[in-house]
Amino acid sequence: MKSTFQRVSRLCAIVVALSLAAACDDGNGSGPSDTGNLASSTNAVVDSVVASFFEENESVNSLSGPVGGIIAGITGQPSITPVGLSAAGDDVWFGRSVAKAREWLLSQARAGHAGAEHDLNIPTSLLGVTCIWDPVDQTYVPDPNDPGNAPTNGIRFRLYELDPSTLFPVQPLQDIGLVDIVDLTTEPNIDVAVSSDVGGVTLLSYDITGTLDVSTFTLSMIGFASNGTDQLDFTWSAAESETGSSFSLTTSAASLDMSFTQTVDATGVINTEITINNLATGNELGIVLGLDESAGTVTPESGVFFNGEEVADFRIGSQGLELVPTGSELDEQDLFELSLMLNVLGDLFVNILQLFSFGVAATGNFAG
Repeated sequence: MKSTFQRVSRLCAIVVALSLAAACDDGNGSGPSDTGNLASSTNAVVDSVVASFFEENESVNSLSGPVGGIIAGITGQPSITPVGLSAAGDDVWFGRSVAKAREWLLSQARAGHAGAEHDLNIPTSLLGVTCIWDPVDQTYVPDPNDPGNAPTNGIRFRLYELDPSTLFPVQPLQDIGLVDIVDLTTEPNIDVAVSSDVGGVTLLSYDITGTLDVSTFTLSMIGFASNGTDQLDFTWSAAESETGSSFSLTTSAASLDMSFTQTVDATGVINTEITINNLATGNELGIVLGLDESAGTVTPESGVFFNGEEVADFRIGSQGLELVPTGSELDEQDLFELSLMLNVLGDLFVNILQLFSFGVAATGNFAG
C-alpha cells in the first residue's frame, strides 16, 4: 500500500532520482559517459528501494495517514494533522514544500502556547496506558484489558491492517503491531521518541530533540526505517531564525551515503546542495541549485555533476524548473527515464518529513 502523500516537487524528485541512480551504478566506469546508463538501468531498483523502506512499511503507513493524526491529537495538539504538506503536483518545486513545513512548525509552536498547561504532553492519566482502536467512534480508547506493558513514561497504541481506500483499520480489526510514544517535552524543549514494531520486528524508530518557539526553532531527528531485513538510517535537521532557515537530510543504506542541505535566506532565495557517494564504486554525484522564485532565475553555479564534471544544467522553462544536458551524457530518453521515477522517488522526502511532522505534532501542547 502506498503512503498517503505520493508526490513532492520536481526538484526533489530529480534529486532523489539521480541519487538512487548513482547508488545503483554497476561500477564498470567512473566518467561522465556512464551517466546516461544510470537512468535506463535503475527504474525497477529505485521503485524497490522506496517501496521497501516506506511505501510497504506498515509502521510508516499507519503514522502518515489519518490514524497518525488521531494519535497525535491524543498525545499532543488536538485535531492537528501530522503533516505540513499536501499531495503536490509535479509543477510545485521542492522549495515550496520546505516553506510549508517551516510554516507548519511555527503554527505548531503558536498552537502549543495556547494549549493546555502540563509538563508532559501525554495526559497523566494515559501514561503507561495501551490504547486500542474503537471501530464505532473511529478513534483510540484505553484498552479495558490493558496488559500493563506500555512504557511508564509514555503511551502505546496498537496498530491494525489498514483499508487502502480509506486508510482506516479494516473490519474486523486485524492487529499487526504497536507504536510507543515517549514525550518528555517541556517548553520550549522538544524531546520525543517514537518506536513501532510490526510482527515483533522494529520497522521504525526515531528521536526528535531541540527547541521550538513561536518564531524560531532548532530541531533534529535521528532514526531508521527497516524492511524487516535491511535498514535505512536517516538524520533530519531544521532551523529557523531572523536571518533565514535551513534544512538538512542524510540517509545511509548499504554502501550509499547521501547528504542534502537547503537554506532559505531572508530574501527568499533557496540554495540546495546534494552529495551522493557510492562507497562500493567510488562514484560521486553532486547537485547544486540556487533558486530565486521572485526573479524566476537560477544561479550560474547550479548544475548536476558526476565525479566532479558537470553533465546537466538547471533552467526555468515554460514547464517550470527543467534539467538540461550539457553534453552527450544525458539524452532525451535518459531524461524521460528520470521523469518516470518522479512520483515514486518523491516519497522518500515526503515520508521523512511526515515522520518528522508526526513527532512534533505529538508534542503539540506545551507547558503554558
